[in-house]
Amino acid sequence: MLRTLSIENVVLIDQVSITFDEGLCVLSGETGAGKSILLDSLGLALGARAETSLIRQGQDKATVTCAFDLPAKHAVIGLLDDAGIDAEDTLIVRRDINTQGRSRAFINDHPVSVAILKSIGNLLVDIHGQFDQLLEGSQHRDALDSFAQHGGILQEVRDAFAAWKAAREKLEATRLQIQQAQDEKEFLEYALKELDKVDPQPGEEKELAKNRSLLMNYEKIYQSLQETQEVLDSGDLETVLSSALKNLTRAQGLNPELTTPIVEALERAQIEVTEASQLMAQVPGAAAFSPEELERLDDRLFTLKGLARKHQVPVEELHLLRNQIAEKFNLLADQSGSLAVLEKEVVQARKSYEEKAGKISASRQKYAGALDKQVNERLPNLKLEKAVFATVLIDMPEDRWSEHGMEQVSFHIATNPGSAPGPLKKIASGGERSRFMLALKSALAQTQNVPTLIFDEADSGVGGATASAIGDHLAELARSRQVLSITHSPQVAAKAAHHWKIEKSHAGTTTSTQVHQLTMEERAEEVARMLAGAEVTPEARAAAAKLLDAA
Repeated sequence: MLRTLSIENVVLIDQVSITFDEGLCVLSGETGAGKSILLDSLGLALGARAETSLIRQGQDKATVTCAFDLPAKHAVIGLLDDAGIDAEDTLIVRRDINTQGRSRAFINDHPVSVAILKSIGNLLVDIHGQFDQLLEGSQHRDALDSFAQHGGILQEVRDAFAAWKAAREKLEATRLQIQQAQDEKEFLEYALKELDKVDPQPGEEKELAKNRSLLMNYEKIYQSLQETQEVLDSGDLETVLSSALKNLTRAQGLNPELTTPIVEALERAQIEVTEASQLMAQVPGAAAFSPEELERLDDRLFTLKGLARKHQVPVEELHLLRNQIAEKFNLLADQSGSLAVLEKEVVQARKSYEEKAGKISASRQKYAGALDKQVNERLPNLKLEKAVFATVLIDMPEDRWSEHGMEQVSFHIATNPGSAPGPLKKIASGGERSRFMLALKSALAQTQNVPTLIFDEADSGVGGATASAIGDHLAELARSRQVLSITHSPQVAAKAAHHWKIEKSHAGTTTSTQVHQLTMEERAEEVARMLAGAEVTPEARAAAAKLLDAA
């Protein structure tokens, strides 16, 4: 549950810290006092888009911090583990935003991405109001799947659709390649013959260039080797090394530690000089130079470079180009076989998708009835005795099948006996929408493990007995989880276990919003204000006392 909400420098709020309790928690205040600021602040902390307009005028940044008591074995613990954050009994979330639009998010002092913050926030808090997203038809399928807990099978449908889509794309791409190959058949055949005739090899250009350079400089290289051999054959170097070794060998017995490494080095030098002399003796003479071989190398390089220019590829990629052209040419020869294999894969992938989508369709049909039953059971208590709620599943044509399945889900209602059900958004009035949404959210909450539900003016557009019924419903819902309700209704406020008041104060040109928890006496006065308006009368106080006593 949400334990604390601390806000600094958000719009009209300088600094506010609220400690919440279990059960039904109500926040009230006059219009414009700043109730929406609290929801915007909480949304910011839970991953909503960071807007610089939220920063209080004259301040450099805004900060919102929330503390949650984590239920045991809650799904959020797994997300925390995946993010490398130790799961504790208390989860502290903080979000900062500065005037440059940069925001930072932290969970238990660990920096996290906004995506992680939002994922965790969705598991901890559910915020909704009169203009809830569930009014939009696009959300109805997701709501039913959430109620039915379709996470696993829905992922199977997504995977099957992705595989079917990939198979179709591969088939179409191959058909296009075959068509292109047919259009280019003569060119492909000529190019393949030309490349096969030249037969370019990987790394050939570098090897040819190296051998060509060797041949062009062979006479100079051989002359240098001859001169070096003459120096070695003169005996001077060998005489010097032998003499040095002889002198050191005599001294070695006097101080082996000093002279032995030098002796060993000179011995290695003798061996290396001898080996160098032997290697030079193996080099072919100047007669080994072949003008014909040099010409052959030049011709080969010229041919390869000309072919590379023609096909606009580097010489080193000619062999790859040859393979690509061969694949296209072979595709023409085996086009019927290739297409048959791919067409079979498409059929199999489609069949797999239909099987998975069919399973979720059947499950949706089953759970649609269960959801309707739970919602309709709640409607009489919300003064909608004659209304009917129905979840309608509409089969879609194949061109509209998607990763979500093969049907459209729509919430319909009929508010009067005998009237045809219609879309929730179109049929219900503002007050009716609030109550339908409350009933729907209550039903969905039975399968969702979100510990905190927040209702933004769920009583909007109603009053009297209807508002009292909404208060009863919220109080009943709060028996199993924490419920926060922002309200203008005295009937709802009277049902609360805890009550906070949101007020604006003025000091010169500065306006600030404050929030404080009300005592029982203060609650009675606030409920009386909600009944009477600006001037609280004795009658209003008496009515407020009666509401609170009844609650």
